[in-house]
Amino acid sequence: MMAEKEQGMEFHHLAYCNSGDSPYSGHDQVVGYHAFVMTETEPTNPMTGHQAAGSQTVQKETANGDKGQTDVSDETRSGHDKENDGRPEEAFVLDDSTRHQLLDIAWKSIRRQKVEEPANPELLRNGGAFVTLTENGRLRGCIGHFGEDVPLWQVVAAMAHDAAYRDPRFRPVEPEEWDRLSLEISVLSPLKRIHDISEFHYGQEGIYIKKGWHSGTFLPQVAEEVNWTKEEFLGHCAQDKAGLSWDGWKDAELYTYRVEIVK
Repeated sequence: MMAEKEQGMEFHHLAYCNSGDSPYSGHDQVVGYHAFVMTETEPTNPMTGHQAAGSQTVQKETANGDKGQTDVSDETRSGHDKENDGRPEEAFVLDDSTRHQLLDIAWKSIRRQKVEEPANPELLRNGGAFVTLTENGRLRGCIGHFGEDVPLWQVVAAMAHDAAYRDPRFRPVEPEEWDRLSLEISVLSPLKRIHDISEFHYGQEGIYIKKGWHSGTFLPQVAEEVNWTKEEFLGHCAQDKAGLSWDGWKDAELYTYRVEIVK
C-alpha cells in the first residue's frame, strides 16, 4: 500500500488458490496463494488535465543514430488499415509564428505548465509529430504519434510530455535537467501507402512498416546518420523497429512520409 500511494503504482488482484485445490492434496491444512499485478498509475497529461495516452514501444533495439530510437504511441499501431482515410491530405505550412507556437507548447508540456488550445488554425488540423529530446548531444527521449485523429497541437503537447517522462528506455526527466535539454519536433506529412520500394525516396522520406500488430518507423533523419542502402534501411526498420525478420518488409504494408523539423 505504501508503494501504491507514494510511487504512483496500482495493485490488481488476479486470482487466489490454495494447495488444497490440487488433486493430490486435502483441505485440512493448506497454503494459500494470491496473484497480483502491479502497474504504474497513468500520469496526468499537462495539456488537458486528463491521464496521458499510453505509449507502446515499437522496438527495443536501436539503429546507429539517435533519431533511430523512436517509440510510437499505441493509437498508431491500429490506425492504418485504410489508405489515408481520415488523415489530412496536405502537409502543414509552418511559418515562423507557427513554429514558435509549437516550441512553446512542447516546452510548457515538458515543464508541466498548462497548455491552452491555440487560435492558429494550422495547429488545429489533425496531424502527427515526433518529439526528440537530447541532453549534451545524447538522446534523452523520443516518442511520436502519426496523429490521424488528433489536432497537431495536442500531439506535440502529449509527445513532448511522454518523451520527457514516459519513454521506457530512460528514467523520467528531472526538473533540474530542463535547462540542459534540446528539443526537436518532426512534424509529419500524411502517410502515403506505397506498393514498391521504387516509390520510396530514401533520405527524403521516413518509412513506416506495418504487418499485423507489428509496426515500426524510421524518421528520414536516420538516413543522414547511417551508411545503409535503401534495402538495408528497410531491413533494419523491419528487424530492429517492427520486430519482424530482416526481409519482413517485403510482405508488409509500407507507408512513407516527409517531415518538417522545428527546433
